[in-house]
Amino acid sequence: KLGIYEQVIKFFMHNHYEAYSIKSFIKNVRKNKLGNKNILLIRHDIDTDTLTAKKFFKIEKKYNLKSTYYFRKTTIEIPFMQELENYGSEASYHYEEIAQYCKDHLIKDPAHVIESLPIIKKLFLKNFRTLENNLGYKLETLAAHGDFVNRKLKINNNLLLNDQNLR
Repeated sequence: KLGIYEQVIKFFMHNHYEAYSIKSFIKNVRKNKLGNKNILLIRHDIDTDTLTAKKFFKIEKKYNLKSTYYFRKTTIEIPFMQELENYGSEASYHYEEIAQYCKDHLIKDPAHVIESLPIIKKLFLKNFRTLENNLGYKLETLAAHGDFVNRKLKINNNLLLNDQNLR
C-alpha cells in the first residue's frame, strides 16, 4: 500500500495541490489565506503501527507534504510525534477514554456510560494534559477513535467533547 500511497501523493502534487495539516488548514481558513487553492488534507489514525506511520512520513517528506497524525495511548511515541511537529506536520491525540473505560469496567449499558461521564472526563483531561506535558507543545486538534465498544453501545467518543467546559 505504500507504493499506492506514493502514487496518490504524486498525483496531487502534480496537480498543484497544497498539503496542510489540519491545524494549519484551520489557521489559514481563519486568516482567510487560502484563496482559491487546491487543498489536500491527509489524516493518519495511528491505531496499531508506528512503523508504517514512519514510512508514510518518509514519503511525505520526499514531496515536502504536511499532514496530521493522531496517536492512541497505545501508539504514542513522543520522539516521533515531536519530529512530526518540528517538520511542520501535526501529531496529536486519538482519544478513546469512553471505550476504554467501558472495557476496563465491563460496562454494557449506555445509561451507565452517561452516569460515568464525570469520571471519564477527568481521565481524559489527565491523559490529555500528560501527553501535552510530555510532548512540550499544545495539542490543537483531536480525533476520536472509533472502537467496537462504541458501536455496540451506540455512544461515540466525541460525546466527551460535547462539554464546552472541557473543550
